[in-house]
Amino acid sequence: MIEQIRCDSLSCVHNRDGHCQSGAVDMQFYAGPGYGDVYCNSYAKRDSLRSRAEDALPAGPAMLDATEQNTPRPGGEICCQAGECAFNRASCCQAAQVFVSEPEHHGTLSLCKTYLK
Repeated sequence: MIEQIRCDSLSCVHNRDGHCQSGAVDMQFYAGPGYGDVYCNSYAKRDSLRSRAEDALPAGPAMLDATEQNTPRPGGEICCQAGECAFNRASCCQAAQVFVSEPEHHGTLSLCKTYLK
């Protein structure tokens, strides 16, 4: 569990009582039209194809070699690609507490509410 994450995304397979159980989280910057947000790229909706694929991954040391994009890696860290965020240091989040939202309108983007330009 990553203690510093407080997650409101109850639809995510990694959420256990508001805490992230993924082992590692990957935050990505999305700069699409009208956007400029950071989202949790480790989000996997329960019973989705992505959550079933993650369930099939090996656990423990064997998982350290997994290189597929979006695959959480063990370590309890938050990797972040939002280089301009005030909490980003060498692509790792240094915020004391990170808040992640439930995707809006049945979407798949759980936003990082801690993101600060």
